Amino acid sequence: MSEENLPNAAEIEAQVRAKMEAEFAAEKDKILGNRDQILAEKKELEQKYKGFDQEKMEGYQNYLKELENNEEMRLISEGKHDEVIQRRMSGREKAWNETQAEYETRLQAAQEKAEGFASELDAMRQRNIDMQKRQYFKDLTLADDSFKKDYFGDFFELQSKFADIDESTGAFYALDEQGKRRVDTDGNLVRFDEYYNKLKVTKGLFWSTGSGSGVRSGSGVESSVPFKKMDMAQRSELRKQLGDKKYAEFVKEQAAK
Repeated sequence: MSEENLPNAAEIEAQVRAKMEAEFAAEKDKILGNRDQILAEKKELEQKYKGFDQEKMEGYQNYLKELENNEEMRLISEGKHDEVIQRRMSGREKAWNETQAEYETRLQAAQEKAEGFASELDAMRQRNIDMQKRQYFKDLTLADDSFKKDYFGDFFELQSKFADIDESTGAFYALDEQGKRRVDTDGNLVRFDEYYNKLKVTKGLFWSTGSGSGVRSGSGVESSVPFKKMDMAQRSELRKQLGDKKYAEFVKEQAAK
């Protein structure tokens, strides 16, 4: 191409300007087209949210924030109602279990305290019975001139287990070897004073007979019946009353005579 055919600066500038004007016109048409679309969308949104002022917008934004922080509200907004109910029930069940455990602990403590009081009451009751029983034996033996008062302790130790007090009446009844109340041939309960009088006749270890006969050992055991004349039943009863050790000492003393 010769220099004569090359475009000059004016021509180049004109071409560039024409191209720029064409592109500007196209962009302008595009913008104007978008403008119409944006205006239409704006109008639609204004109609849709008509009356939705700034205060409501702030409330809506706060609601969205709460949704982010509140798991239950989020689940409700997502329609997961069953899961919400399950969570609530689990929470109530946990609270109930904790409350129930607390009540059970308190109840157990109260029961243990009540049992402690009951044990103390039983101990007091037993001490009262023992005191009444001892006083009864003292009154019974003091009223008997033939009873050897020096041997009250031994007598009480041996015979108190055969006495039972009726707490409702204060009466004392005799017990057998099995701890059951004795009955007479007519089926009536045997009072201990009646049993006491029979002991004087059949055992006679703690009573004075005034006959000068009988046995007195070095250990302090006395009997209105000489040991050598006792039958097996009497010796067996004596052994029960004295205990094996004391009975053995008594037999040894009698054999040496």
